[in-house]
Amino acid sequence: MCSDHYLAQQNENLLAFERACLYHIVKKSPSLDYNFGSFFEYSGPKITFSNGQINYDSIEQIITNRPDLLFIRKQEIAKGPPGLLAEMSNKMAVLELNKLLLEKRTNYLYNKDFENPRYILFESIFTKNLPLSALALQDTIKKPKKELYLFTDPALTFKQKVYFLNKNKDYSEDDKREILNGFSTTINTYLEKRCFEIYSSLGGIASDFKSYLIAAGEGGTTSGLLAEYEKNLSGKWIKSLPRAIGLFPYQLEKLNTQKIEPERIATIEMNTTGNNRITNLHFDVWGYNSEKQTTVVIEKNGKNYVLFGAGDTKFLSPDSSYSNGNTLLSVIKELESKDVGKLKERISGKKGIEEKLTTKINKRSEIYLKIQKEESKYLNFGGSQTKTKISNKILRARKKAFENSELIGNSSKTAKTKSRKKKKSDLIDLYRDYESLTIEIQELQNQRTKELEKLSYFSEKLDYYKSAMGDVVLSYNLVDSIYLFEDSTTFDIRTQEFKFQPTLVPEKFFVRLISIPDNAIATSADEVMLHVSKIDQDPKHSATINLNLSDQFESNSYLLKNNLFQLSDSFALRTISEIILANRTILTIKAGGYGIGKWQKNNVVKDLKPTELDGYPTSKNDSVYSRLRKTALYVQTFNKLEIEVESFTDPVKSSFQITNKNLLEIAKKHQLSKNDLLSGFRTKSVLLKFQDEYIKWVGKNYDAEKAILIIDRFNQEFQKTKITIGTVSIKIKELNSE
Repeated sequence: MCSDHYLAQQNENLLAFERACLYHIVKKSPSLDYNFGSFFEYSGPKITFSNGQINYDSIEQIITNRPDLLFIRKQEIAKGPPGLLAEMSNKMAVLELNKLLLEKRTNYLYNKDFENPRYILFESIFTKNLPLSALALQDTIKKPKKELYLFTDPALTFKQKVYFLNKNKDYSEDDKREILNGFSTTINTYLEKRCFEIYSSLGGIASDFKSYLIAAGEGGTTSGLLAEYEKNLSGKWIKSLPRAIGLFPYQLEKLNTQKIEPERIATIEMNTTGNNRITNLHFDVWGYNSEKQTTVVIEKNGKNYVLFGAGDTKFLSPDSSYSNGNTLLSVIKELESKDVGKLKERISGKKGIEEKLTTKINKRSEIYLKIQKEESKYLNFGGSQTKTKISNKILRARKKAFENSELIGNSSKTAKTKSRKKKKSDLIDLYRDYESLTIEIQELQNQRTKELEKLSYFSEKLDYYKSAMGDVVLSYNLVDSIYLFEDSTTFDIRTQEFKFQPTLVPEKFFVRLISIPDNAIATSADEVMLHVSKIDQDPKHSATINLNLSDQFESNSYLLKNNLFQLSDSFALRTISEIILANRTILTIKAGGYGIGKWQKNNVVKDLKPTELDGYPTSKNDSVYSRLRKTALYVQTFNKLEIEVESFTDPVKSSFQITNKNLLEIAKKHQLSKNDLLSGFRTKSVLLKFQDEYIKWVGKNYDAEKAILIIDRFNQEFQKTKITIGTVSIKIKELNSE
């Protein structure tokens, strides 16, 4: 699909054909188009099919040849959800690698040279991860054997790859496993590097970036792969990216050493970022099968967060409801009730095998006692004890009765006197009853052994799936489109972003992708494929309230005319109020007037060595300067309640005037510039505006008793607030210009 023309690089550090492909990817992916589509402005001709649908393949070619027809608003994209930006970058990287591998394969088949810098990088990584048996000298350099160019075909399924390796007698079983694992490692190593390059080119920022492709299932061409298309927001299938099923790595079963099989549950081990930064995970499901519910489990510190695929879209959510088809929960339920439950009932339930066995063993013991009693009567006659031989008929009956019985040999084989016929007949009947019960007991014991073996098998299956779900599954509340777990971890269904709240020290966690079997005891399972990205974030960027008041003040003024909050902020304000009302955490207010700012990693920070300018070298409205005139309000509600206001100015000298003698003395003593003071006054203005609007909102939305409690607690902390300016902290009421 992507053209081979390499044109001049654009401002996103992407080549013309890459930009065209990126546009194609965004427009064909509903979630990406919804979030980023408006930032890709195409001004060329609209090409459509006969049915009126847009022909993006043709438009891609037009953009490749005329890159000026596509304008990408990189700065706006950079402000979007980082997980979706990583998804877009990954799809671009997968599409690109898919094309590279197919080209290499085609050139190999036609004995042509193929020199591409990105393929050379891929091949060098692949070489490092292969066993010696899979390498050969090519121009004095070790490279993968040429037949492996066919093995890397991105259209091959896992089973086809195994079949390919099995045909080569030079590879041992260990070699085959090492080649498969080496290819998986290479795929993720290369794609993570390329994904981050694209992510950064589009303005994405991360100090901790990970990207993984994983797959689970039986490794064949099943319905999930055959239906590898995306759905639009109304649940209808649309044509999407080319199939790249061979690029999704499977993990190999470790216990099965006889045959190479993929794991039905794939697991990734990672660490949170630590450093008091949010860890943002993003999930993008590929190979979606509408008949089986995709299931992803995240586990950290023994706590499990379960995400289920919806029945009409590829989106995950903690909501397990599903319209039809198999789900992990239905498999567990079937095992518990139909398989394990029924087996336990058959074995140890009322009228079960063990009850029948106990009854028959007890009955046989009673008969044995009768046998002993009858033998005694038969062998004792008239008080005399004359030894006599037992008739052959009785001996045969006795031997047959006690054969294979634990009671054999417990009775005497010699008689002591003669018997009457009736005694002889009664004893033979008892022997026959004993024999019949022994046979029935053995049958029941054999049946119990078989049923216990089945129970062990089904119980093992049940434990396998239950352990995949985890012992401790956290509950959640749905607020708007945010699922809030009981430990303050969140999942946003709109962006498919799962966020661990900041910790100082990194913590280990696991992501499990579960392939759902056809039924509870089936060995087959449909394919499911997943892209997982991990990106660290500044907590401010995901604050409950994040107001960026860039360039909202007049020159040298600190008066704020516009309101801070809109109707849409009601949820955030209620969240703050409920925390204050519950009094479950201390409210803290941080405020800073940081003076001249500088642009660092897509954000404004305090310039520790500022140089003031007499005027603007270009224009006041130049983004280089306007973006520095930032005042922001953040409210954090995860694990704490913290209100923070910060303000910065550009480096041009300020003519801000104050007449307050005390403040002038403080400024002189602590060497505060007018820009420092101006930023402090702007911070104060936002704080007072926040106080005014918040108190009014509480009064309107709570009854009098609760409103008074919330407002009193808020004001109590607000009165303590000091604004940090330079090296000094000044109380709000003391920060006056006159």
